[in-house]
Amino acid sequence: VGVCKLRPPIFMLTTARPSISLRDVALNGIMDSIINAYFKENKKEENVESDMLEEENSPRNGLIPLKHAWTGLSSEKNRAYAEVAVQNKIIKCSLETFYKSFWSNGAKFPLSTYLNEMWNDTDVTISEWEDSGDGFTMLRKVTYQHPTNSKLGPKVVPITKEQHIQKYGTHGMSLSTKTMIVGVPVADSFVIEDRILISPHDRDRISLTAQFSVRFVKNSLFRKTLEKDSRQGMKDYWEVYSKWAPKVIEKF
Repeated sequence: VGVCKLRPPIFMLTTARPSISLRDVALNGIMDSIINAYFKENKKEENVESDMLEEENSPRNGLIPLKHAWTGLSSEKNRAYAEVAVQNKIIKCSLETFYKSFWSNGAKFPLSTYLNEMWNDTDVTISEWEDSGDGFTMLRKVTYQHPTNSKLGPKVVPITKEQHIQKYGTHGMSLSTKTMIVGVPVADSFVIEDRILISPHDRDRISLTAQFSVRFVKNSLFRKTLEKDSRQGMKDYWEVYSKWAPKVIEKF
Protein backbone atom coordinates (compact mmCIF):
# COMPACT_ATOMS: atom_id res chain seq x y z
CA VAL A 1 0.00 0.00 0.00
CA GLY A 2 1.39 3.40 -0.95
CA VAL A 3 2.13 5.82 1.81
CA CYS A 4 2.00 9.57 1.56
CA LYS A 5 3.79 11.75 4.05
CA LEU A 6 1.69 14.57 5.39
CA ARG A 7 2.04 16.95 8.32
CA PRO A 8 1.54 15.36 11.76
CA PRO A 9 -1.29 16.37 14.09
CA ILE A 10 -0.76 18.22 17.36
CA PHE A 11 -0.18 15.12 19.42
CA MET A 12 1.51 12.99 16.76
CA LEU A 13 4.74 13.07 14.79
CA THR A 14 6.57 10.87 12.32
CA THR A 15 10.04 9.76 13.34
CA ALA A 16 13.27 9.19 11.49
CA ARG A 17 13.55 5.45 12.09
CA PRO A 18 10.32 3.60 11.19
CA SER A 19 9.79 0.41 13.17
CA ILE A 20 6.25 -0.45 12.08
CA SER A 21 4.32 0.17 8.89
CA LEU A 22 1.84 2.51 10.51
CA ARG A 23 4.70 4.83 11.48
CA ASP A 24 4.29 6.32 8.00
CA VAL A 25 0.51 6.48 8.15
CA ALA A 26 -0.93 9.50 6.36
CA LEU A 27 -1.26 12.07 9.14
CA ASN A 28 -3.21 15.29 9.24
CA GLY A 29 -2.35 18.91 9.87
CA ILE A 30 -4.06 19.77 13.12
CA MET A 31 -1.05 21.70 14.42
CA ASP A 32 -0.90 23.75 11.24
CA SER A 33 -4.63 24.42 11.54
CA ILE A 34 -4.15 25.80 15.03
CA ILE A 35 -1.03 27.82 14.29
CA ASN A 36 -2.28 29.17 10.99
CA ALA A 37 -5.60 30.13 12.55
CA TYR A 38 -3.80 32.07 15.26
CA PHE A 39 -1.18 33.69 13.00
CA LYS A 40 -3.68 34.36 10.31
CA GLU A 41 -2.37 31.84 7.84
CA ASN A 42 8.86 4.14 41.15
CA LYS A 43 6.95 3.95 43.55
CA LYS A 44 3.61 4.59 44.97
CA GLU A 45 3.67 1.00 46.21
CA GLU A 46 2.45 -1.61 43.73
CA ASN A 47 0.01 -2.85 46.30
CA VAL A 48 -1.57 0.61 46.41
CA GLU A 49 -1.96 0.49 42.63
CA SER A 50 -3.50 -2.97 42.64
CA ASP A 51 -5.66 -2.83 45.75
CA MET A 52 -8.38 -0.64 44.24
CA LEU A 53 -11.34 -2.95 44.74
CA GLU A 54 -11.50 -6.56 45.80
CA GLU A 55 -13.58 -9.21 44.09
CA GLU A 56 -15.53 -9.63 47.33
CA ASN A 57 -17.19 -6.25 46.90
CA SER A 58 -20.93 -6.81 46.80
CA PRO A 59 -24.20 -4.92 47.19
CA ARG A 60 -24.20 -5.72 50.90
CA ASN A 61 -21.04 -3.65 51.20
CA GLY A 62 -22.64 -0.79 49.31
CA LEU A 63 -20.60 -1.51 46.18
CA ILE A 64 -21.51 -3.03 42.83
CA PRO A 65 -19.76 -6.36 42.17
CA LEU A 66 -16.79 -5.84 39.87
CA LYS A 67 -18.11 -8.16 37.17
CA HIS A 68 -21.40 -6.30 36.94
CA ALA A 69 -19.67 -2.93 37.04
CA TRP A 70 -17.29 -3.91 34.24
CA THR A 71 -20.07 -5.36 32.09
CA GLY A 72 -22.03 -2.16 32.43
CA LEU A 73 -19.03 0.03 31.64
CA SER A 74 -17.78 -1.92 28.64
CA SER A 75 -21.15 -2.51 27.03
CA GLU A 76 -22.75 0.91 27.46
CA LYS A 77 -22.88 3.48 24.67
CA ASN A 78 -21.21 6.44 26.31
CA ARG A 79 -21.75 9.75 24.55
CA ALA A 80 -18.62 11.07 26.23
CA TYR A 81 -16.61 8.66 24.05
CA ALA A 82 -18.69 8.58 20.89
CA GLU A 83 -15.91 7.72 18.41
CA VAL A 84 -14.13 4.37 18.13
CA ALA A 85 -10.45 4.44 17.13
CA VAL A 86 -9.67 0.74 17.70
CA GLN A 87 -12.19 -2.04 18.23
CA ASN A 88 -11.29 -5.29 19.97
CA LYS A 89 -7.62 -5.44 19.04
CA ILE A 90 -6.29 -8.80 20.26
CA ILE A 91 -2.91 -8.76 22.03
CA LYS A 92 -1.11 -11.86 23.25
CA CYS A 93 -0.62 -11.30 26.97
CA SER A 94 -2.60 -11.49 30.19
CA LEU A 95 -4.50 -8.60 31.76
CA GLU A 96 -1.98 -8.25 34.58
CA THR A 97 0.99 -8.48 32.21
CA PHE A 98 -0.42 -5.66 30.11
CA TYR A 99 -0.94 -3.49 33.18
CA LYS A 100 2.54 -4.10 34.56
CA SER A 101 4.17 -3.68 31.14
CA PHE A 102 2.43 -0.49 30.00
CA TRP A 103 0.50 1.30 32.75
CA SER A 104 2.03 0.60 36.17
CA ASN A 105 4.44 2.96 37.91
CA GLY A 106 7.32 0.63 37.07
CA ALA A 107 6.14 -0.20 33.54
CA LYS A 108 8.76 -1.62 31.21
CA PHE A 109 7.11 0.11 28.25
CA PRO A 110 5.56 3.27 29.70
CA LEU A 111 3.75 5.99 27.79
CA SER A 112 7.00 7.98 27.68
CA THR A 113 8.61 5.25 25.56
CA TYR A 114 5.74 5.30 23.11
CA LEU A 115 5.78 9.10 22.82
CA ASN A 116 9.58 9.25 22.48
CA GLU A 117 10.00 6.41 20.00
CA MET A 118 6.96 6.88 17.83
CA TRP A 119 6.34 10.64 17.81
CA ASN A 120 9.64 12.22 18.89
CA ASP A 121 7.99 13.92 21.86
CA THR A 122 10.48 15.15 24.45
CA ASP A 123 10.69 16.12 28.12
CA VAL A 124 8.05 13.54 28.99
CA THR A 125 7.19 13.58 32.68
CA ILE A 126 4.78 11.08 34.21
CA SER A 127 3.72 11.35 37.83
CA GLU A 128 3.12 8.25 39.91
CA TRP A 129 -0.39 6.96 40.36
CA GLU A 130 -2.17 8.40 43.39
CA ASP A 131 -5.41 7.30 45.00
CA SER A 132 -8.20 9.73 44.12
CA GLY A 133 -9.72 9.18 47.54
CA ASP A 134 -12.44 6.72 46.57
CA GLY A 135 -10.19 3.67 46.98
CA PHE A 136 -10.85 2.64 43.39
CA THR A 137 -9.70 5.33 40.97
CA MET A 138 -6.00 6.18 40.56
CA LEU A 139 -4.87 9.51 39.08
CA ARG A 140 -1.71 10.80 37.41
CA LYS A 141 -0.52 13.62 35.12
CA VAL A 142 1.61 13.44 31.98
CA THR A 143 3.37 16.44 30.44
CA TYR A 144 5.63 16.65 27.40
CA GLN A 145 6.83 18.80 24.51
CA HIS A 146 5.47 18.01 21.07
CA PRO A 147 7.42 19.10 17.96
CA THR A 148 5.49 20.63 15.07
CA ASN A 149 6.21 21.07 11.39
CA SER A 150 4.47 24.42 11.21
CA LYS A 151 6.32 27.22 9.45
CA LEU A 152 4.53 29.72 11.66
CA GLY A 153 4.41 29.85 15.42
CA PRO A 154 6.25 27.69 17.96
CA LYS A 155 8.33 24.70 16.92
CA VAL A 156 7.18 22.75 19.98
CA VAL A 157 4.00 22.95 22.02
CA PRO A 158 3.42 21.77 25.60
CA ILE A 159 0.89 19.00 26.08
CA THR A 160 -0.78 17.93 29.32
CA LYS A 161 -2.63 14.67 29.84
CA GLU A 162 -4.72 13.98 32.93
CA GLN A 163 -5.31 10.26 33.37
CA HIS A 164 -7.28 8.03 35.68
CA ILE A 165 -7.33 4.27 35.81
CA GLN A 166 -9.84 1.83 37.26
CA LYS A 167 -9.20 -1.89 37.62
CA TYR A 168 -12.12 -4.31 37.75
CA GLY A 169 -10.35 -7.34 39.17
CA THR A 170 -9.90 -10.08 36.57
CA HIS A 171 -12.67 -8.67 34.36
CA GLY A 172 -10.98 -5.65 32.84
CA MET A 173 -9.52 -2.21 33.34
CA SER A 174 -10.15 1.27 32.00
CA LEU A 175 -7.68 4.10 31.36
CA SER A 176 -9.28 7.49 30.67
CA THR A 177 -7.31 10.51 29.45
CA LYS A 178 -8.03 14.19 28.92
CA THR A 179 -5.49 15.82 26.58
CA MET A 180 -5.00 19.58 26.57
CA ILE A 181 -2.78 21.77 24.42
CA VAL A 182 -1.28 24.38 26.71
CA GLY A 183 -0.44 27.96 25.82
CA VAL A 184 -1.55 27.95 22.18
CA PRO A 185 -4.47 30.28 21.41
CA VAL A 186 -7.33 28.66 19.48
CA ALA A 187 -6.17 25.24 20.73
CA ASP A 188 -7.55 26.08 24.16
CA SER A 189 -11.07 25.97 22.75
CA PHE A 190 -11.22 22.15 22.96
CA VAL A 191 -9.99 19.11 24.82
CA ILE A 192 -9.59 15.54 23.60
CA GLU A 193 -10.93 12.79 25.83
CA ASP A 194 -10.26 9.11 25.27
CA ARG A 195 -10.85 5.85 27.07
CA ILE A 196 -9.02 2.54 26.65
CA LEU A 197 -10.83 -0.62 27.70
CA ILE A 198 -8.77 -3.77 28.26
CA SER A 199 -10.43 -7.12 28.96
CA PRO A 200 -9.49 -10.80 28.75
CA HIS A 201 -10.19 -12.36 25.36
CA ASP A 202 -9.18 -15.84 26.44
CA ARG A 203 -6.62 -17.34 28.80
CA ASP A 204 -3.57 -15.98 26.98
CA ARG A 205 -4.85 -12.88 25.20
CA ILE A 206 -6.53 -9.58 25.93
CA SER A 207 -8.78 -7.32 23.87
CA LEU A 208 -8.12 -3.56 23.50
CA THR A 209 -10.74 -1.00 22.50
CA ALA A 210 -9.99 2.71 22.19
CA GLN A 211 -12.79 5.29 22.24
CA PHE A 212 -12.60 9.08 22.17
CA SER A 213 -14.35 12.39 21.67
CA VAL A 214 -13.38 15.96 20.88
CA ARG A 215 -15.13 18.32 23.29
CA PHE A 216 -15.22 22.05 22.76
CA VAL A 217 -15.13 24.13 25.93
CA LYS A 218 -15.70 27.45 24.17
CA ASN A 219 -16.71 28.74 20.76
CA SER A 220 -14.21 28.81 17.92
CA LEU A 221 -14.45 30.01 14.34
CA PHE A 222 -12.25 27.09 13.40
CA ARG A 223 -14.27 24.40 15.14
CA LYS A 224 -15.04 22.35 12.02
CA THR A 225 -11.39 22.15 10.98
CA LEU A 226 -10.09 21.49 14.48
CA GLU A 227 -12.67 18.79 15.10
CA LYS A 228 -12.01 17.03 11.79
CA ASP A 229 -8.24 17.04 12.25
CA SER A 230 -8.43 15.97 15.91
CA ARG A 231 -10.73 13.06 15.14
CA GLN A 232 -8.44 11.72 12.44
CA GLY A 233 -5.42 12.32 14.62
CA MET A 234 -6.83 10.27 17.47
CA LYS A 235 -7.71 7.41 15.15
CA ASP A 236 -4.17 7.37 13.79
CA TYR A 237 -2.64 7.73 17.26
CA TRP A 238 -4.44 4.70 18.71
CA GLU A 239 -4.10 2.62 15.58
CA VAL A 240 -0.34 3.05 15.81
CA TYR A 241 -0.44 2.21 19.53
CA SER A 242 -2.42 -0.96 18.80
CA LYS A 243 0.40 -2.06 16.47
CA TRP A 244 3.24 -0.91 18.70
CA ALA A 245 2.10 -2.57 21.94
CA PRO A 246 1.96 -6.16 20.58
CA LYS A 247 5.37 -5.79 18.97
CA VAL A 248 7.17 -4.60 22.09
CA ILE A 249 5.39 -7.08 24.39
CA GLU A 250 6.60 -9.94 22.15
CA LYS A 251 10.18 -9.02 23.05
CA PHE A 252 9.43 -8.91 26.77
